[in-house]
Amino acid sequence: IKKSHASKPQEWRSLQEIVATVNCESRDKLFSFIQKTPLDTVEDRRKPFMLNILVPQRQLYLKLKTLVNWSENADVIRHCE
Repeated sequence: IKKSHASKPQEWRSLQEIVATVNCESRDKLFSFIQKTPLDTVEDRRKPFMLNILVPQRQLYLKLKTLVNWSENADVIRHCE
């Protein structure tokens, strides 16, 4: 019987490290989007910006917020902003 994915040992990282990683990835995505999409094009850039940047950013924010709320409720951290 194969081991399930849940049986892998978990790697615990600090909350600050997770937030920093997410921020770096988001910044890099935004930078690459700006670089590859020239400003002088006629096409509307709002939809690709929303789909490629804003929606994933919102999902990451909700995941981090859930993680912080869970950590505060479990008394792992206190008063995190």
